[in-house]
Amino acid sequence: MHAIVTEFLREHGQMAAPELLANIDVDDSAKLEAILNALVKEGSLGRSPRGNYYVPGHVARLEKCKRVATAGSAVVAFGVDTPEGRGFECGTRLVMPGDVLTNRELTDMFRVGNSAGIRVSKATGSILLIASAQNALYKDRWQDDVFMYTGEGALGDQAMTRGNLAIADSVQSGRPLLLFFKRRVNAYEFQGEVRLSAAPDDEQQPDETGLMRRVWVFALRAIENLGPPLG
Repeated sequence: MHAIVTEFLREHGQMAAPELLANIDVDDSAKLEAILNALVKEGSLGRSPRGNYYVPGHVARLEKCKRVATAGSAVVAFGVDTPEGRGFECGTRLVMPGDVLTNRELTDMFRVGNSAGIRVSKATGSILLIASAQNALYKDRWQDDVFMYTGEGALGDQAMTRGNLAIADSVQSGRPLLLFFKRRVNAYEFQGEVRLSAAPDDEQQPDETGLMRRVWVFALRAIENLGPPLG
């Protein structure tokens, strides 16, 4: 049963215990809770700030998603709280965690370019962070409830400039950080608003030629589960 739960989450993405109970053949919620706790303890699963379970380091393939119509206007408000999570308004629409946007919708909503992993929006004062399990160059991964996001720069040592500097300065600047997972071609699932939970760190990762280089890594935590603010 442990393997069944892990493979189900690997296939379908992060999910809360009641949703798992409805989809997996387990006798009762207490038994499922025991299985989940054991898997979290051994490190096979992680648990997000909103109580969803996931396979660490794995961005699931999305089968079903909520769709958002093509954007007609730029984002007008961030940090909109509802029982479903924390989202943002675009025109008369509310975009919440789990909603999937096309690349065109991202560029229209935020007035940004259409290709970078870090997209700084001057029009809305926000920063879009794009992660993808299909991009092996950047070693993004979960560590407990923190998402470790690798900075931009594909060749040689990464510099603390441009998008990397914008993330590093986001606590002081107050710019919203919005995390998206690229599920497949032209499908970007909004994960929620995040903030730095620690100062940027550096580590060694290979560049696009295979040579080891220094990269910047940013520890991101869901905004409703923040630790003490950074100095």
